[in-house]
Amino acid sequence: MSRFLFTIPEFQREYAWTSEEVSEFFSDLSKALDGDFYFLGLIVITGTGTERTVVDGQQRLLTLSLLAAALRDEAAARKRVATASDLTSTFLQAIDFESDAHVHRVRLSSAHDSAVFSSLTTGLRVPGSEPGNDARDDVRSLLRESAAHLRRELRKDINASGDELERIGKWAHFLTNTLQFAVFDHPDPASAYRVFEIINTRGKELTPTDLLKSYMLSVTTADDRASLYERWTDMVEKFRQIDQLGQITQFVRHVMTVLHGYVAPRDLYDRVSREYPDAPGVLALMGELDDRVDLYLQMIDPSLVGPATEPELAAYEAFRELGVIVARPMLFALNEIGAPDEGIRELVRLIVRRIVTGYLGTGAVERRLSGAARSIARDQDWRAVMTSLEDLNPTREDFKRQLASRPFNKSVLGFILRSVADGEPAPGGDDYRYVHSIRPRVAPEWVGFPDEDLTRWGSTVGNAVLASEERRPRGTNTWDDFKQNVLPLLSPAERDQLRGHQSWTTRSVQDRGKRLAESAATAWY
Repeated sequence: MSRFLFTIPEFQREYAWTSEEVSEFFSDLSKALDGDFYFLGLIVITGTGTERTVVDGQQRLLTLSLLAAALRDEAAARKRVATASDLTSTFLQAIDFESDAHVHRVRLSSAHDSAVFSSLTTGLRVPGSEPGNDARDDVRSLLRESAAHLRRELRKDINASGDELERIGKWAHFLTNTLQFAVFDHPDPASAYRVFEIINTRGKELTPTDLLKSYMLSVTTADDRASLYERWTDMVEKFRQIDQLGQITQFVRHVMTVLHGYVAPRDLYDRVSREYPDAPGVLALMGELDDRVDLYLQMIDPSLVGPATEPELAAYEAFRELGVIVARPMLFALNEIGAPDEGIRELVRLIVRRIVTGYLGTGAVERRLSGAARSIARDQDWRAVMTSLEDLNPTREDFKRQLASRPFNKSVLGFILRSVADGEPAPGGDDYRYVHSIRPRVAPEWVGFPDEDLTRWGSTVGNAVLASEERRPRGTNTWDDFKQNVLPLLSPAERDQLRGHQSWTTRSVQDRGKRLAESAATAWY
């Protein structure tokens, strides 16, 4: 999509999203931010060359552009120049190579509407963007309100994250790589509008999985079509049984990665059609999917029966708890060459170290891991590949420093704390697995740990404990209350360590964080 310029035609209905639709749009995206795939629906376009007319999808395209502009500005304000520039070139502007000038990637049919939209996405005063008094002012007001609403919600989300730069990177990765459209692009407007009519009158939404299935069936001979359809349906049913239909497209992408190297989410359909252009090809691909589906289902849910070994299942459980998906092609490759337990442990160590010291979900890291998976599968040598990834490994000192001071979500905190308790990289045990903060978020009477320190230190490992009960007892808004009501829920060792503290202050969190980081480094190095 980023290679096109888009025009909203005159007969399209005007921008009509109110704050209610925009709020729902932002909420849906923010909830999907930690996922590996988010489908934003079908976009229908027509035209030739780099110019496309939007037949269906205007509301989503314009709102997404306004969000990208808001994210660009948040990145620029924090000196994330490369991120801001990439967002601009991907979503907002393109270069006219004849004039060497920047042009807006989306142009509205009304010059006044387009000027307002350009002003909102560039942050500059564009001639013609001033408020007027004609009948279309309602449209421009909605654009302005949507832009302001998205900026407020995005800033609130970033400020509340605990790590603003990481959150901006996560949003940028999500918009650029995780969020996807299905695109029907036809040079004949009649065909494009016919698809628009069918989709809207029948209420059927095409997913990437639907498109892949349709392509594979379309190139299969009549003799094999029924068999291929049955095999595809059986595969889908396996995902349905564990309520993971949304992971099918990701499964196909990860298999393609092992076979051919990194495949960007938005390029999957094109890559499949290019690598498997005929009936023998798609039948071969279906065979590759059949061979790997049971193992992939275990990666999603390690409790399922399948071909994975116990060390592999331990790694799958660790990655499931940590929300790690980008390592699955590597897990495929290690399984297929029969890599020893040592190979699995090395991968787990690498991933956890990266999670502790930096943002794992960048496109660059995924590309490196994808390339490594392809190399392992091709060369049948995991040791050389893991050595080639050594530059991704942080030093022990960096690991300790970041673990002691960075905020983490509860999944990571729980994983690290259990690892420290067990002295093992892949911790087990379910007796104490519920994460609680020692100093909770709302505790105005807490002495020595003021609210202004909570944003910085409240979600660090030094302020977290593992308890046997999921629900925090009531009346724990002071250190004495915590010792009386929460301490009995902790492990005996943790209980003994904390009981001796006369108070729990910001310094207490910092000191405990350093001790835990040293213990974690012993397990992970």
